Amino acid sequence: MNLTPQQLEQLMQVLPRVGGQPAVVDEAPQLAPGQGDARLVSPVLAEMPDETAGPPTLEPLDTLVIQVALSANPGGTTPLLTRLRRGNPYRLDKFGVLELPSVPPIELSGLTIEEATLRLSTEPALAAFDVAVTELQLDRTDAYSVPRFGYDLFRGVPTTFRPSTSVPMPTEYGVGPGDVIQIDLYGTRDAQYRLVVNRNGMLNFPGLGPISVVGLDFESLREEILLRVRNQMMGVEASVTLEALRSIRVFVLGDVERPGSYTVSGLSTITNALFLSGGIREIGSLRRVELKRAGQTISTLDLYDLLLRGDTRADARLEQGDAIFVPPVGKTVAVVGEVKRPAIYELRDELTLAEALSLAGGTLHREPGVAQGRAADLGPGNHGPGRRIRRRPRGNGPGRRFRPRAADHRAIPQLPRVVRPRE
Repeated sequence: MNLTPQQLEQLMQVLPRVGGQPAVVDEAPQLAPGQGDARLVSPVLAEMPDETAGPPTLEPLDTLVIQVALSANPGGTTPLLTRLRRGNPYRLDKFGVLELPSVPPIELSGLTIEEATLRLSTEPALAAFDVAVTELQLDRTDAYSVPRFGYDLFRGVPTTFRPSTSVPMPTEYGVGPGDVIQIDLYGTRDAQYRLVVNRNGMLNFPGLGPISVVGLDFESLREEILLRVRNQMMGVEASVTLEALRSIRVFVLGDVERPGSYTVSGLSTITNALFLSGGIREIGSLRRVELKRAGQTISTLDLYDLLLRGDTRADARLEQGDAIFVPPVGKTVAVVGEVKRPAIYELRDELTLAEALSLAGGTLHREPGVAQGRAADLGPGNHGPGRRIRRRPRGNGPGRRFRPRAADHRAIPQLPRVVRPRE
């Protein structure tokens, strides 16, 4: 486990010290009878919670110090005792399981410190030891400590969606059954008509006959009506407006909070429907939101274009019967350290380290290793559940390609870090 200087200083206050460095001592800490299942109090612990809230429980990724001593000979030592002390501090995995040397995995998530101490004391492999557990309240700086980018867009979404009716009507809006067209005639004849497009896509204009609107956008329909009025009504001009929009039924499916069928305005877009469904879950993709029509995928929305560049061109307008499908999230990479926007990002076409860093807004400071062509390269590591970013002396700069892997988890300190968390 890599600790920051501040975390290391905190750890020094709990572990025994020899010559200014943490050491494994032959003389074990004396544990008074009955103290083996008591919570150790340390100045590095955070403020005590409200007593009415109950004792805090352990959670996945919590950091623990396990102090052990031989029950029969508190000052003695054994090879297992030495390995247990050297392994400090320990971190629970993402399932809340503690792994100790030569000891089967032990699940501690949801237990209090006292319960965790008792659980360890009952482990057969630790029967010869007195055990005490201390939880270190450390600020997490790994891939699990940063949020997934973009999902907070849907926090606090409304339970109902009411489209704005005060915006100008886009001329490319496709007219369909249920739309209300208002026609005002003036000149030698004054009249006003409020006509509804019927289910057959026809607009019945008194005096002019039916007008088919199938396949027409609003601008084309307006020109068609004006042309007919000029040709068939001498001395009459017309003003054509879209008074009311039709409602359409669409489906929002896949990894969204509330998948189902929704009734939305005819001006609604993909993002409007996503908000209505409660937003995308963290297991869903923000970069491959599919719009399906008649069984065919007609467009794909990458929400990163909206979030990072404000580009809404791919936010297509919906039609009756459309289906919006959110597939599972793709490969992800966590960018942490000296970057402007630390987070876990979903990858799509990004193949280089520089492209991955650009998702995080770039670095806070100029990174000399990258500037000199000494890029942070991705290679296998021997610690923890993942791989470590290493500095390479060869000329494989930030444009070097890398292949994302789901297990990468470690990175070198004092550099922008690209970390690949577990899926």
